Amino acid sequence: MFTTLHCLFNFNFAVFSKGFNISEANNGYTLITSDYGVTVFWNNVYNARVTIRGRYVNRTVGLCGNFNQMEDDDFWTSYGTIVNDAVEFGNSWKVDPSCANATEVMHPCMANSSRLSIAQANCSILFSPPFNSCASHINATARGYYDNCVYDMCACEDDPDVCYCQALDAYSADCAQYVSIHWRQLDQFAICSKSRLIVSKSCNKMLWHLQNTSVIVEASHYDVCRYELSSPCYSPL
Repeated sequence: MFTTLHCLFNFNFAVFSKGFNISEANNGYTLITSDYGVTVFWNNVYNARVTIRGRYVNRTVGLCGNFNQMEDDDFWTSYGTIVNDAVEFGNSWKVDPSCANATEVMHPCMANSSRLSIAQANCSILFSPPFNSCASHINATARGYYDNCVYDMCACEDDPDVCYCQALDAYSADCAQYVSIHWRQLDQFAICSKSRLIVSKSCNKMLWHLQNTSVIVEASHYDVCRYELSSPCYSPL
């Protein structure tokens, strides 16, 4: 049976199929769990996290690394070498050889230089309350959260507020294992309560195809590969 669900950003349902199920988490986000130890958490906009159980240590390959607790060798290509270039690394893991290779693109803050100062000013909130309560656990500069925030705000075409809010959400979600950051309730982040509505502009591009045990999410953005003892990423067994 083939089922298509169109743009369900605020839904209350559960889908069960052989080996996995999709449900709504307590915070309203989407949770996909499986019998084989892979969990997908999606905030229904851009941020997705894939975690796997600790038994997969040193047994993963692909875009999220090899789960050996060493970040320096995560750009291990499908042909067995380590590269420094993210584009070359990504192209090596294409599943369809006929698909054109991705190419380097100009940094969006260079292509849209008028957005740079605004992006930097907004993203610097990661160094201020309430987010700096997590700084001793996750350094927003060293771990790339600030740079990613600036990059995304420069690249966001339809509405940079969406990318701004998603960057804050990604950082606070990763910090949750150390400290709770209650930021959405603050007046200065009121715009972020509208982020799910804003993203619905692209509703016609969002489709979920549920067929047997396969789930394909089109037009979604994978932001975070988070390493923890139930670490992220895809593992071919």
